Amino acid sequence: MDDLNRQLTELHDLLMTEEYKAEVDLELEGVERGIENMRRSMQYSHGRDGKIRQNLLLDTQPGRQIFHDLMDNLIPAFEEARLEGIDGILSGGRGVKPTWWWLIAPVPADKAAFLATRSLLTIRMGARTLGRKANAICLDIGNSMKMQTEFEAWARVSKEAAKEGEPDLAKLMMSRAKNMNARQWSAWRKKINQIETLIWTKTQKFHIGAKLLDLLVVHGGGYFELRYVQVRNKTERQVFLTDLCRQMIDDCASHLEVNTPVLRPMIVPPNPWHWDKHQKTYVGGYLKHHVDFIRGGIYKHTADLNDPISQVTLDAADAVGSVWWRVAKEAYDLLIESRKQSTSLFKSIPDADPIPLPARKTDDEWSEMNKDERAEWKYGLAKIHKINAQNMSKRESANRKINIAKEMLDQKWQRFTFPHKLCTRTRFYPIPPDLNPQGDNIARGLLEFGLGEELGPRGLFWMKVKLCNVYGEDKLTFDEMQSWVDKHHELLVDSVRNPLDGDRFWATAEKELEFWATAREYVEATSMDNPEKYMSYRPSHQDGSS
Repeated sequence: MDDLNRQLTELHDLLMTEEYKAEVDLELEGVERGIENMRRSMQYSHGRDGKIRQNLLLDTQPGRQIFHDLMDNLIPAFEEARLEGIDGILSGGRGVKPTWWWLIAPVPADKAAFLATRSLLTIRMGARTLGRKANAICLDIGNSMKMQTEFEAWARVSKEAAKEGEPDLAKLMMSRAKNMNARQWSAWRKKINQIETLIWTKTQKFHIGAKLLDLLVVHGGGYFELRYVQVRNKTERQVFLTDLCRQMIDDCASHLEVNTPVLRPMIVPPNPWHWDKHQKTYVGGYLKHHVDFIRGGIYKHTADLNDPISQVTLDAADAVGSVWWRVAKEAYDLLIESRKQSTSLFKSIPDADPIPLPARKTDDEWSEMNKDERAEWKYGLAKIHKINAQNMSKRESANRKINIAKEMLDQKWQRFTFPHKLCTRTRFYPIPPDLNPQGDNIARGLLEFGLGEELGPRGLFWMKVKLCNVYGEDKLTFDEMQSWVDKHHELLVDSVRNPLDGDRFWATAEKELEFWATAREYVEATSMDNPEKYMSYRPSHQDGSS
């Protein structure tokens, strides 16, 4: 028995070590697959001098071609900016040097262009203006560049960069320096080490993000528009996507990671949150990514406080973040198959075709309209534009959820956790965006617990309550909910066994995918002689505020 326990302990330690190594790879290599896909399809390569060279542009689908055209414009501009920064550093001279010079240098130009584009596309559109806040984009680009800088350092140490033939920053600087001495080299090496290892300040992230966003807008081929808009009596910069850019997103989503967030679920339990006395901030969650523990910034109400969050709250965040989840494979398959239908079966995933605009009024027609009729006409056009933009945002969000779900299904362990953080009212929120347990119908339908529990004496009761709630019959009493499910039993069975070829009762639910996923477990449980023994993985959400 002692030998068996020893073997089990060694196996557990080995598994955890392998998992933690895989998690580090997942965090640091988050952008690498997208970069390699782009390089293969566009046939970009690096010369020995570090410059990007394009060999051949392959034939592609329309949306992919648009993406290639965009990168054709961006990569040379990013490379020029990168070399400008390096040459500026090498030239020496007095005065304050731009912050972005040092921060753009460690990341190859094609990767920086890819990161900046992805940050812009993954920032959610505002509900009022339907633009993306420029400040949020800048900070997200800064965070992405910081993460990629860490990866470049890690890859160089592990000799991964040598396989790609990409020269590191130090070698590139040496190759471009006209004069070199030991003192200069020592100062440069120290600065490079600081950039690769220290936590970047919010100001530094904003500086590099602002520079790269400017490159995106100026050299983006007209795909991105920067406007000043009024929001609650304040003027702010927002970025808007052109129709061509939206076509690129719809067509590329299943091929590129350009529309996938950097912060993904973890395949190991998150690091415990604790107060770091030296950095004067909370650290924890991801193994390599630094994320502020308090959502919205610690400076809003606790700027002058040290360690303001109680240990009980930190422990609660660790406990919630350590819950195991997995992707419901059956729900994922249904989602993919249903998207092949001519029209969307999900209200949260609108059809790709926009609502057509009415024919333009002629000059004679416009002149015959009075003031109220003109205002009504303009309001109708604005409403159509707003609906089309909102539908585009919903499709973007759905694409991100599907991409992340597929990635989680493809990885070896197929179960994961969601590190959590706080808002200023001490409410917990998952850090990974889009696909998380607090998401919409698609996110909740795709997710289930990684560890199952038998239904027990009351499990079927609460499963029926869940079915009514997600169908839209949430105003019924608990007893009425039991009767409603019993009455629709045959339709539930048909929905599960013939989801696309049957009556599609599930598609009439308010939350279609979540309803179908719950119905699947209900049908399986009720087909057993003893439903109490059914192993369930579905969450049963309940209101904890009253």
